[in-house]
Amino acid sequence: PLAQNHGPIIVLHQDADVAEPRPAAGAPASALPWVPRATSRDLLDSRGLIFSCVKRQHWELLLQATTSPTTLNHDEYDDPKDIRKIKVNRVKATPQRLAGIDSVWERVRRSVFGQLHKELRSWSDSCLRRAYVGKGHGGQKRCFTVNFIGEGVNDYGGPYRAVFEQVAEELQYDIAKEDEGGRARSRSGRSRTVSDLDMEAEAHDAEMAPGGQDLADGGLSHCLLPLLLPCPNRAASVGDDHDTFVLQPAEGLSPHLLELAQFLGKLMGVANRHGLKMNLDFSQQIWRIMTGVPVSRENLAEVDLLTTRRLETIEKLLQQRAAAATGAEAKAAESSMLPGWDAFSLSTNLSDGSVVAINVPNAPDEEKHLKPEMARSFIQQVEVLRLSEGRALLAALLDGLSRVVPVEALSLFSPREAQELLCGRRDISIPLLRAVAEYDGGVSEDDAHVAWFWDILEELNSEQRVQFLKFVWARSRMPASVQAFPMPFKIQAPIGEASVQPDAFLPSAHTCFFSLSLPKYSSKAVMRRKLLYAISNSPTMDADVRLHNADGWNDL
Repeated sequence: PLAQNHGPIIVLHQDADVAEPRPAAGAPASALPWVPRATSRDLLDSRGLIFSCVKRQHWELLLQATTSPTTLNHDEYDDPKDIRKIKVNRVKATPQRLAGIDSVWERVRRSVFGQLHKELRSWSDSCLRRAYVGKGHGGQKRCFTVNFIGEGVNDYGGPYRAVFEQVAEELQYDIAKEDEGGRARSRSGRSRTVSDLDMEAEAHDAEMAPGGQDLADGGLSHCLLPLLLPCPNRAASVGDDHDTFVLQPAEGLSPHLLELAQFLGKLMGVANRHGLKMNLDFSQQIWRIMTGVPVSRENLAEVDLLTTRRLETIEKLLQQRAAAATGAEAKAAESSMLPGWDAFSLSTNLSDGSVVAINVPNAPDEEKHLKPEMARSFIQQVEVLRLSEGRALLAALLDGLSRVVPVEALSLFSPREAQELLCGRRDISIPLLRAVAEYDGGVSEDDAHVAWFWDILEELNSEQRVQFLKFVWARSRMPASVQAFPMPFKIQAPIGEASVQPDAFLPSAHTCFFSLSLPKYSSKAVMRRKLLYAISNSPTMDADVRLHNADGWNDL
C-alpha cells in the first residue's frame, strides 16, 4: 500500500530474489552461465552483520519518505484541521471494570481499543501516516489529538501516549491471572466454549459490526479482548518466559475479528511513526514469522513446553523400540520408565486449550491412541499445526501494519531487533534515564533528596519501574539510547505549600513534558513511601482542571 501511494520506494524482500539456475543431472556446475545474485538476498543473508543502528537509520528514512503531508494552520498554536480530536472515555474502560463485563464483545465496545476502532476505522491510511508536531507539545508526533472525557487534562503529548499504553494493557490483561480463574469462567460457573461466544456474538448488536453482524473469535478468550492469549507456559507455570502472548489460533475467524487484528497492526504502525513503543509482549515465534525467519520446535517450546516434551517422549519411545529391535537391551532398559503408547491420544491441544484431532494417514477410523507406525507422521503434523497457529490473525495484523509503515524492510532486522523497533525493551534502565535527566528550579544533582530519588529508583522492581515511567511520561517502555529520547527528563522543585511542608505532599508529574516535581522530603524513607503511593494511585489525569462529572464517574 505504501509503494502504491508514494511512488518508487526501494524495499528489500525475499520474494524479489532472482531464481538461480541449477545444473542438470550429471552436468558440471561450470557449464552454467554466470548469473548475479540478487542484492536483496545478499543483504538478507548478511543481516546479522549489519549494525542495528544502520538498520534503524534506514527505517527512519523510509518513514520520512512515506509521511503524509499536513497543511498547517495560520495560527501555529492551533491544530491543523487534518489533525482531528478523538474522544475517549477511560473512566468506564479501566481493565478492572471491563473484567466485570461477562460479554467479551461488550468489553470490546467499551474498551479504549474499541473506542479508537470506532473513531478511526473510516480514516484513510494516509491520515494515519501523518506526523504533525504541535507548538509546545514537547516534540510529540501525532495524527490526532485526544480528549479524555471526564479527565481535566489538555493533550500536549501525555494523553496521546497514554492511549497506546492502555490499548496494550487491555489486549494483554490476563483475566484468569487477575481474578484467580473467576473471570475466566462464565457467570454460571462452567467453562466458556466457542459456541458460548458465538451465541453471544449473535445476540449482541455491536456498533462495530456493520450489517447486523458481530464478531466471533472462534476460541476461548483468557484476556479482556479476543485477539491475544497468554502462552500455554504461563497457564502451566513452566518454561523460562511466562509473560509472552500468542494470537488466537482458531480457523474460520469472523471477518470482524480479522478487522480488529488489522486495526491493531495500524495502531502499531502509528505508534512506531510517532516514536512510541507499544508494550506488546508477542512471542518470539510471531517476531520470527514477521521477519521471515524460519520457526522450529525450539520456538514452540518457548510458548508451550509441555507439548514439546510430549513430542520428545514419543521420540524416545521410538528409540526404545528401535533399540529393542536391534538387541540393544541396555538402551531399552534406560527407557523402561517411559509411558506406554496408550498414554498418547491422536490429538493435541492448541494455545486456547481446545483439542484438535490429528488425522494420521492410514490410521483406522476407530483408532483413538497413537501407534508406533503413526508416530513420525503424528509428530510432524503436530509441529506444523502448532507452529502455524494464529497465521490468519497475523496476516491481518501485518496487512494493517503495512498500510502505515514499510513492513518489507522488517526482513532486514532480526526477530529481537524487530521487537525492539516496534515494541521496545521490557527493562527500564535507570542509568539511561539518569543520563537524560535535567534539573530545574533550583534543584541540583548533588542535592541529598535527588540522590535518595535515584537510589529509590534503582531499588524498585520491574513492575514498579514501569509504573514510574507511566507516571512521569505515560509510557511503559524507554527508547534504546540517549539520542532516541525526544526530550529530557526534568526534575523540578515544587511550588506553593509543597516547598514549605514537603512531607505533607506527594510528588507530581506532567506527562506531556516528561517532568517530575519532587518535594525535598525529610528522609529517604518518607520519599520512598510518597513516591510509591503516587505511582500506584494515579490512573487518570487531572492536573489541568477537574471534571469528575462525566459518564462513568457516577458509578465510582
